[in-house]
Amino acid sequence: MVKVLIVDDEEVYRIQLSLALLAEGYEIKTAVSGREAVDVGARFRPDVVLTDWMLKNHIHGLHVAEVLRLVKPDMRSILVTGFPSKHLREAATRSLVQDFIEKPFRRDQVLQSVLDVCQMAPICREVEQVAVMEVDNEDGIVYANERAKQLLLSAGIEGDGLTLHDVLDGEQAFDLDKAVSSWAAVPIQGNPKVLCHVRAQGAGMMGSRLLVIRPSNEPQYMGTSLIEMLLGLDATGEVIWPFASRVLIIDDDPLLWRVFTCALESTGAVCYASDNIEEIERIIRGDDGLNIVVHDYEIAGLDPCESIKRIKSLRPGVRIVGTSAGLHQEDFLRLGVGDYLHKPWKVQDLIKILGGPGSARQGLEEVQLLGRHSTGPFGR
Repeated sequence: MVKVLIVDDEEVYRIQLSLALLAEGYEIKTAVSGREAVDVGARFRPDVVLTDWMLKNHIHGLHVAEVLRLVKPDMRSILVTGFPSKHLREAATRSLVQDFIEKPFRRDQVLQSVLDVCQMAPICREVEQVAVMEVDNEDGIVYANERAKQLLLSAGIEGDGLTLHDVLDGEQAFDLDKAVSSWAAVPIQGNPKVLCHVRAQGAGMMGSRLLVIRPSNEPQYMGTSLIEMLLGLDATGEVIWPFASRVLIIDDDPLLWRVFTCALESTGAVCYASDNIEEIERIIRGDDGLNIVVHDYEIAGLDPCESIKRIKSLRPGVRIVGTSAGLHQEDFLRLGVGDYLHKPWKVQDLIKILGGPGSARQGLEEVQLLGRHSTGPFGR
């Protein structure tokens, strides 16, 4: 039976998608947030993840697909969104998403998409070749992905019913708590011994624990952020996005908008990116929770005077922050934009300009994060 994980923070979508797929014989689990999707999905190990892009926390739909592919590299993924910008489509392609569905959608469209991706060849890449295991409360190995099995086989270890004591060297079973706060160096049992680094999930999560094993002779930096998300170690650090509003980055440099959106998302913000005025207008019209725009001055084919005027007409209370790599602060002032950041900027700089943690919501309306669609997922 094909297993499908449905991830959406709107209950009506989860229910209607679940009923539609259950009726076709799929095994279903659901999740409300990105964090829950990772925790449930790592243990459910779906054949297909059907996920909304915009989720409640800083783990969005593309993160979910990438992280779960660490556990099950042949997993297929479908991204659902009401705001299908060009940049999001490009990001979905980089994240190896096999299909892209716009809200609202029809029941038959979703069923056909799941059927289609199940028939596609799996897409794997180097960063996904990570050895992942799940162990129970008695340190018994519940699951090992293919990379983990290969690693153990290279040390002469194979078979069912293995425990950590059978796999990791030591007179007593390896204490996973030592590998929660940092990577722990430990040899693999067998002949020859293989020195590895182990990172583990904290105890008490979902009734089992996940761990990642990396041979010491392999690059230790690959996929670090995804591994931290998988293990629940993805704290946002000292910088936390203090605003209710979502953010639109208007920039035509692919490298820079990726850097800026990734930096903002790491603090808990939800971001869009675009350099096309029609798409910008569609995003603003579709999301009442978007009240902050970071606008570059020099964008090919986009007149900043016209775009700023149209943005303000669509969203009178919007907070626009100008940015550029050149000397355009006075140009923004003439356009009525007093907030300015010189590129490249940091998230801390943007937060400071917008008011800082102490006055984070001054001048910003509270937004309803879940009020994007009220008519249900299936169009007429």
